Amino acid sequence: MSNEPKRLVPIQDRSTLFRDRASNGIINTDDNGYEAYIRSYESRKKEKEEMENLKNKVDSLSSDMSELKSLMTDFIRSIKNDD
Repeated sequence: MSNEPKRLVPIQDRSTLFRDRASNGIINTDDNGYEAYIRSYESRKKEKEEMENLKNKVDSLSSDMSELKSLMTDFIRSIKNDD
């Protein structure tokens, strides 16, 4: 090995973070933490989709109820006019 400096330099007080000297980027070597983040992200994404679906269903039901109310009102008016 030569006197070349290490490519990855540990970041102080962060055992899983390293600075790449070539790109000056930060590299996270915590695979378990990454997997936990991905699971959490997927869970939040699924929850958001479920909430959006519920919102759409509520909006649809609200529209249906308004239509039924209008039909009932028209029906009652037609009965009153027949009398």
